[in-house]
This record gives sequence, structure tokens and C-alpha cells, in this order.
Amino acid sequence: MTRMRSVLFIPGGSERMLAKAPGIFADVVAFDLEDAVPVAQKPRARELVRQHLKSVAPGTRAYCRVNGWETGLTGDDLDAVVADGLAGVCLSKCEGPGDVRRLDAELAARERKAGVAPGSVEVQLFVESARGLLLAYEAATASGRVRSVVFGALDYARDMALGPVVTGPGVAHARATLALAARAAGCLPIDHAYADYADLEGFERSSLEGRRLGYAGRLLVHPGQIEPCHRAYAPLDDEIAWARRLVAAFEAEALARGLAAMSFEGGMVDLASYETARDLLASAAPRGEGPATGPG
Repeated sequence: MTRMRSVLFIPGGSERMLAKAPGIFADVVAFDLEDAVPVAQKPRARELVRQHLKSVAPGTRAYCRVNGWETGLTGDDLDAVVADGLAGVCLSKCEGPGDVRRLDAELAARERKAGVAPGSVEVQLFVESARGLLLAYEAATASGRVRSVVFGALDYARDMALGPVVTGPGVAHARATLALAARAAGCLPIDHAYADYADLEGFERSSLEGRRLGYAGRLLVHPGQIEPCHRAYAPLDDEIAWARRLVAAFEAEALARGLAAMSFEGGMVDLASYETARDLLASAAPRGEGPATGPG
């Protein structure tokens, strides 16, 4: 599955910020037609987003967050953005599998109309309510297009009457549950945004915590968060070194002799340990990535 450590949102109605998209080296740049755009400005924002779908940096994929079904605006959003260059659609406020099946059908119709390869537009689900969380697994498995599921912590906390903060046991439980549901569905769990973009130490600490919960990446609100985000979701140097030693030893001393377990550095390792080490090496970030810049 394609790596999705960083998903940076850009307001779809801001020509200044859209113009800086080519210099943003996030894994995904998501042009936002939802909360970042006032209703009166949405028609113009759709035009702007369509114009910028192919303007993202090399190695970055263009997504678009469309308005949820309850707004009545989703169809107009899809009409505008399903075009060559669009890699995926972010569905706001997903409440269950019915929302996903409806989106799948709408995307298929627009792919045919636009001459886009059938099934090529991916889907990212935003889970932002109690109902959405309870039905997250069913929603994530309702279409083969679904690649990732996002935990919308602030809206979830509001729906649960937890107050305006995204800390505490209620949010922590939901955060862990969403990661579990996404992984069970074979999708990438994407952690909620960290609003204080100036607090990079706190951001990185929170991202490492999310990684330990099973998250594969997170939403970003500022390009300055890209580099620490990539660090947080990349294996540490000592983890890589351990994995290389284990893979080399296991292949030479266990697999070569037809064994499924062996002693390694004072403990026992087995095939599961070997596969874990191989997965870790496969997830190691490549060297020489471009700098992370953009609207500031």
C-alpha cells in the first residue's frame, strides 16, 4: 500500500496557497472544499482546485476533501474535481457503509464521463462522530477504493459532548479504536490534526504516540509539520540496525536450515519476528527527499 505519512490540507479557495503546492513535499496534498471554504466561495474554489490538480510536487499525490452528503454539495464537488490528476477524494463526516457505497457509484459515473481510468480515484474516509466510529470497519470495507481512514478528533469530541479539547480518555479510546478498525479493514489509519503548528516538539511527541497506536500518518495544518511528521513515522536508526541484523541472521541461521525459530541477541525470535523486521526495513524512508516548504 502506498505510503501516507503526511496529508497536508490546503484551502481550496486560496489562490496564494494553491500556487505554492508545487513546493510542498507531503505524501498527499489535500485541496479542501469543506470547512476551509465559505459556502458562497465554493463554486470558485472548485474551479481553482481543478486547475491545480496537476500542480503538486513530484512524488506527491493530489486529493480533494469534498463536502459530506448531508450538505447537498457533494455532487457539485465531484463534478468539478474528478479529472486527470486527481488521486483521491476525502469524504467528510462518513456515517457508515451507505455513504461509501454511494460515493463509489458517484465516482464511477464521473470517471466514465471524464475519461479517467475506472476505479482509479481512491477514497479517504473521515470518521468524526460516535456513529461513524461504531461503523468505521463496515464503512472501510464497503468499497475497494477506500485506502485510508482519518480520525476527526475535534468533531468527534463535540459529538460526544467532551468539550473543545482533543485530550482525555474519551478521545484516547476513540483514537485507538479507529486505528484498530482501519487496520482490520486493510486500510491506513491517519491520525487527527495537531492544531498548534508552532509546537513542533509537542507535535512530534503526539505523532510518535499515534504511531504506537498503529497510525500510519497524520493530517497536517502547516508545511512546517511535514519534516517532523516524516521523522515520527520513519523507523529509528537503531530499529533499522536491529532489523538488518535480525534478517541477516535469520536467513543465514534459521531459514537456511529449515528452522522457524532461533536464538538472537539473548532472546528467541521466530518467523513473526523475521517478518516484522522485513516490514520495518520496507517502511524505511528513502534518502534524498526534497525540502518541505509551502504556504506559511
